[in-house]
Amino acid sequence: MKTRHPTVLGKALEKILGRPEIVREAKARIALKHWEDIVGCILSKKSAPDRYSRGVLWVSVSSSLWVQELQLRKKELLASLNERSGENLFQDIRFRVQNIAKDISRKESED
Repeated sequence: MKTRHPTVLGKALEKILGRPEIVREAKARIALKHWEDIVGCILSKKSAPDRYSRGVLWVSVSSSLWVQELQLRKKELLASLNERSGENLFQDIRFRVQNIAKDISRKESED
């Protein structure tokens, strides 16, 4: 399977759209489609990316126990997200406890 180059695509889109923030948002969304690969199977069932804004990823988490686990892995997660996006898009991750079961099924039905 060929490796995709989001940086090349991003530069092309940036020229076409003339708005780099839209390109950053699109690249972030593409990287977040790999959430299970980034956090692992167990954590992906306990958490879900909620939104991305100005370098900050907001993540819904099922309980404070899992928030603590994700906090401990925060640097690793940021590195993995930035690697997936092809640039340093993710500056911080903020976690909040929220019932994610229906949020995940809602987001899957939107895709």
